[in-house]
Amino acid sequence: MGADVPLINKLFKILGGEPKLVLLAVVIISSLFFVAPLALGIFLLVLSSISSSKNGVLVGIALVVFSFFLINLNKVVVNDLIWYSEHYFLNLTDYYYEVFGGYRAGVQARWTEPFYHSLSYVISNLTSANYTVFVFMVTVGIYGGGLYSVNRFIRLSGLNSRKAAIVLIFFLFFGVVFTQSLHLIRQYLACMFILVSLVGLVRGRVNCFFLFAALAFLTHNATFIVSILFYSIYFLVRNDREIKINFLYCFGVSFTLAAAYIVSFFILGSESRLMVDDGSIGTIVKITDASLFVLSLFVFIRHKEIRLIDRYVFFMYFSFCVFLFVLHFSGFLGLRYYFYLDFLRWIPVYMIFLCVPFDFKFDISVSIGMVFLGVFYTAARMERSPFVYGAGFFEYLFYPLNIF
Repeated sequence: MGADVPLINKLFKILGGEPKLVLLAVVIISSLFFVAPLALGIFLLVLSSISSSKNGVLVGIALVVFSFFLINLNKVVVNDLIWYSEHYFLNLTDYYYEVFGGYRAGVQARWTEPFYHSLSYVISNLTSANYTVFVFMVTVGIYGGGLYSVNRFIRLSGLNSRKAAIVLIFFLFFGVVFTQSLHLIRQYLACMFILVSLVGLVRGRVNCFFLFAALAFLTHNATFIVSILFYSIYFLVRNDREIKINFLYCFGVSFTLAAAYIVSFFILGSESRLMVDDGSIGTIVKITDASLFVLSLFVFIRHKEIRLIDRYVFFMYFSFCVFLFVLHFSGFLGLRYYFYLDFLRWIPVYMIFLCVPFDFKFDISVSIGMVFLGVFYTAARMERSPFVYGAGFFEYLFYPLNIF
């Protein structure tokens, strides 16, 4: 492998020697002086994915996430972000019991969802309600927790470093929709905890699952049914039945849970909420997800030797897709639970690369293409987004000094 790209391997020799010092220096320099951290991060992702440098990929991801923080920091405060930020500022002057005592900025915090509000209260009081720290914690927490979990799972897989980098890059650019992460803070934070719990569960760490599933529930109560779904699938699949039987069981559990969830709205007399128009997901996004689902399903069925841990994660992805499809009976539920797919979309990509023996040159082409597609995809989302970021994506890429 080294003979194929000797020049690039020489460039990354330093990363193989003292990576921590080099990576720390890169982050500090780009952060303090804003020497185009986004451009530097993208450059490192391209170079690292070609050279198969794990450290280079991780620092490239760190720089891109840092850049997403800068973009979120300049986002004009509208919609849900108004009350999130207002609550954060009020936390500095209000007593803790007042957080759940009534309406603030038009929104009342639920006592059954104390984790985010308590975290916001602590950060606000520790930093004198510094808004920059608030945005940093939210952005880095959501992306960092998700990427860490995916990386932990991939480290147990049979993927080589380059394919692992492709999966992480896919998650970074095509997974979490950062243009909404500051407007659905609790939802995305809860989704991140669900992903951490899922990875813990498939690795056999049941206590880890229950801990982070609890944190997810205490952040956003709607995660409860997703945790039930994942644990049910884990319990079924661990008996190692025939693949076809597992598919049948997973389909049945997912369909039943989704149908029961919908019916519960009628029982509780809140069926009108099912048809609340709260937005929609783009057709292109749905077509992409449907294509990934079908392709990965085909690959999974055709592949004969798949480890139990990989079967766990794929059946959970399959089951959630069935669950989500049934929830589309309600536009409201279909939209609200679609966000969870942002944290699961990497699974079909992982399964395809795990099962299909692509050659070296194909890996190189895909890794480079994934980075550049991710850049233009993110730029297109920012361009079409109703939110205002203070500048366009390519201005953040090439002219950060002019923005700040």
